[in-house]
Amino acid sequence: MQTLRDASLHGTKALAIAAAGALLLSLEGCSTPNLEAQVNEAAKPDTCESAYESAVSSNSAMAAGRPLMSRYLNALIAASSWSSVSVSCPARAAEGIAHAAQAAYTAQQLAGRLGLAAASAPSVDFGALVKLDMDTDVLLDIALEEDRAGFSLGVLAARGVDNATLAASDAHKTAAQRLVSLSGASSDPRQKVYAVDQLISHPQTVHDPANMLETPTLAAIEMNCARSYLTALTDSKHISKNTLAWLADTAKARLWHAYELGYPLVDEAVLSQQSE
Repeated sequence: MQTLRDASLHGTKALAIAAAGALLLSLEGCSTPNLEAQVNEAAKPDTCESAYESAVSSNSAMAAGRPLMSRYLNALIAASSWSSVSVSCPARAAEGIAHAAQAAYTAQQLAGRLGLAAASAPSVDFGALVKLDMDTDVLLDIALEEDRAGFSLGVLAARGVDNATLAASDAHKTAAQRLVSLSGASSDPRQKVYAVDQLISHPQTVHDPANMLETPTLAAIEMNCARSYLTALTDSKHISKNTLAWLADTAKARLWHAYELGYPLVDEAVLSQQSE
């Protein structure tokens, strides 16, 4: 049974926000009423507007230049708030998921620098997946990108590229097979073999065609796969609540792994293709 990156990233939102908020206030003292208001707002029942305002505020507060502990705690709040945005604001679902993954990964990295226990990289079990209720053509698009990622990783593994493994290649291909099976479609979009010119010419680093950012080639492969899940959130006209949650978790997992492999942690890196 193949296990891939997932994103059970947010745990219990109220507890996380309360803990982070209490620590932030104790660190910052009484001279920061805006921060206190932000924490209180984040703890309120979710609405699109309040969740978005809290997320944007926390995103700014976790930027470089602030005390490390403050950045870490704000990253925790941002991850939770952006997850709320993805649920409370349907039109911002992809944006919320992308930012939630960024913030959660940032919190993990900051925790390591602070000597704190960091969240482990999440995983998702495609073998346990029994049903996806969404548009078939959109589901097949994801399967195609999973298969393409598997092929690309296999090529790089054969060429001895660091961190490229046949196990990761097989995991992507297994995910693609599972998604095709669940689609119930009579046709299979997987090509099994894809163009290799760019992989051979740029096995270490590449400019991502979606935004022209230079990134490790492995990270670009994982990011492209992640984008297929984000696209599905906006392109699928019919999608159940459970399927939406699964897509969100899997998108976060793919994004997280891309960041692990060195993909730039900037908004435009993920969202540029979503606005086209």
